[in-house]
Amino acid sequence: MHLFTELERYSWLVFLPLADGSGAYTRYFGRLADGSIKVRGLAARRHDTPEYIRRMQQEMLTVMAGAVDLPALAGTEDPVCAIHHAYVQGLTTAPVTDLVIRKRISRLTYAHRCLEGAAVLAYREGEREIAPGTKIGYVVRDAQNYGVDLEWAATTVDGAYYRALLEKAWSKITFVFGQLHDKNRKSIQTSTDAPDGSVPA
Repeated sequence: MHLFTELERYSWLVFLPLADGSGAYTRYFGRLADGSIKVRGLAARRHDTPEYIRRMQQEMLTVMAGAVDLPALAGTEDPVCAIHHAYVQGLTTAPVTDLVIRKRISRLTYAHRCLEGAAVLAYREGEREIAPGTKIGYVVRDAQNYGVDLEWAATTVDGAYYRALLEKAWSKITFVFGQLHDKNRKSIQTSTDAPDGSVPA
């Protein structure tokens, strides 16, 4: 038996998959009946997503918001793919400021090496005041060796690392087109699939 919220009606709704293949009710995006897009769990809504990648995903969602039903949603595949291509091509010349990762830290020491820990260490070595709850900004220069630069000192980036972030964000969008081509799709619902086009809880 499914339970449904009663507040929102969707033209279509995409549940992003969990590792076991089932849909995640906390990670989804869909078109509301008023034409706006609601998003949960995508890079476009994460505070630590670099602006360049957030903007790419947001542009894609804006195009998809024009689709009033599943056939129209399928018709957005080409323009959405074009956006992806443009951002891949533009990544090498993107301003470093658009690739800053911003996070609010919860600790000052880390049990294992990680990029966030390297950024915290850089703050401390620069004698910058930092404490749990501080919001930091850094750019990844060499992910393999945990090389980062603080946002105001960054001049170069690890292109492969940011390309991987971009492709991860893209995969969440392109997932919908794979589902639309699959006659046995389970991760997309329309307003006829649930009472009032609502979200299963």
